[in-house]
Amino acid sequence: MKIKFATIVIILSLFLSAFVGSAFASAKMKDSPNKNYYVRLAQNASYYDKPNGKKQDEIKKSFSEKDSEGNEHIVLNPVKIIQYTNEKWIKVKFSNKKSGKSTQIKYIKSDNIRANYYSLDYVIIAPQTGVNLRESNSVKSKILTTIPMGTLVEVYYKSNSVESPIKEKWVNVQYIKNNKKYIGYVYEPYVKY
Repeated sequence: MKIKFATIVIILSLFLSAFVGSAFASAKMKDSPNKNYYVRLAQNASYYDKPNGKKQDEIKKSFSEKDSEGNEHIVLNPVKIIQYTNEKWIKVKFSNKKSGKSTQIKYIKSDNIRANYYSLDYVIIAPQTGVNLRESNSVKSKILTTIPMGTLVEVYYKSNSVESPIKEKWVNVQYIKNNKKYIGYVYEPYVKY
């Protein structure tokens, strides 16, 4: 019995597409983080031994370095959010060395951090009680879920649209929790850019 080469290729490609498709279907979406993510500093930030504690020193916002041609460049200093303690204080991990070595874990005021540097990609939920994610940009619209304080959520840009994700003091965001994606609106005064 002769089987044509083209038939074997078709059968093999159907088998592979079914296998690969099922592997992707079972892949979990990554939850929107509420700890252990990186942010930028708005300016050099004072750090403390504990919330409302003793000021110890400053975290540098950036470092200056020279490239191989001797040109000077600014390199931003990423700060890792370990945990939001409350609305005003955040436990962070950082380094004041370009190498990233000699890291410390201390507390900084939440006013010092930024979710974005160049563009509007994320917002951080600020209030201690969390924020209601609503179906539309109105307090009368259905609540889809509540997003906890300190969660980094992605700003949702509609595909093939030039429409702004910010509407009348509301921000359109995408929140992922337990392999479920929620797309809705949060009240702008309750987020950090």
